[in-house]
Amino acid sequence: MIKFLISVGSRYRYGRTAFAVASGYAVLVLGVTGFVVWSTLIEPESFAGIWLMLVTLPLAPVAIAASSVLPHPDSPGWAHSVVKVAPFIAVGLFQAWALWRLLRGPRQTTLPTE
Repeated sequence: MIKFLISVGSRYRYGRTAFAVASGYAVLVLGVTGFVVWSTLIEPESFAGIWLMLVTLPLAPVAIAASSVLPHPDSPGWAHSVVKVAPFIAVGLFQAWALWRLLRGPRQTTLPTE
């Protein structure tokens, strides 16, 4: 799997750097999401969701709008937290993909040999 990802990254001029930046951002979004879910399970009135909004800017308002439209479970807890953060995960992963697309550069005509 790792060899496949490296080969995909090496097809583009800046593919490896773009892959490192995009995957780092995706890991950051998922890590902050895990922290937010954990924090709201411990303290339901926590303001930890602010971090998730900051990490997913500039598309955080889209996630906020989607989060307010989605139906939420009646009981607070794990399911409630996951439904609240699902749009932020989607927006964050979309932004990671957009970073990959923007930073990778043009496709190379010949693959580098390593």
